[in-house]
Amino acid sequence: MIDTIGTLTRADLQDLTDGDYTAEAAWLLTTLMHHGLVEVDDGQGRLQADAPVPRWLHAALDGVDLRGPEIPGEWATCFAPVDWPALVAAHPDDLRPAVELMELNSSPSWAATCEAVNLLAPACSPRLWVALLVEPTGELSLYALGLIGDGLDAESDSKIIAAVDALLGSERHGTEQLHVNSATDWQLF
Repeated sequence: MIDTIGTLTRADLQDLTDGDYTAEAAWLLTTLMHHGLVEVDDGQGRLQADAPVPRWLHAALDGVDLRGPEIPGEWATCFAPVDWPALVAAHPDDLRPAVELMELNSSPSWAATCEAVNLLAPACSPRLWVALLVEPTGELSLYALGLIGDGLDAESDSKIIAAVDALLGSERHGTEQLHVNSATDWQLF
């Protein structure tokens, strides 16, 4: 029997299964965390051809740069312009929003996040910054960490920005700290 998977030991797997994770979910998470990405550049990776995720997700992430995990339950982070709302809508049995995590962190709801993407779409190329997760049940989920309005101009697009601020701010109990880096980027966690 193998005693290590990547840098995780059998004891680490036992810790996951002693917690909330089923044995299958613990296997999937550790496999994706330690063997799901092949490094292409410092800190950046691409999905391995044999990563145990659905084929449609392989197709959606083909050639997309991903980062390794940063939060518990996460196997990758994606900043690339992937249409996550469409993927969740098309594959609800295989990928879902991490609703519990959104609620725990007072993040905007998935519906509000998707509405914000739709508000921005006529003016720019919006993209979500997401954490890709394995739930304790083994389901794949995503947690929207940010919304980036590529191509927005803070002055000429101020009405759209204000509408997105109002939408996301109402979901977060205010607009404080919505914008950390720029007026055209929103922090959702």
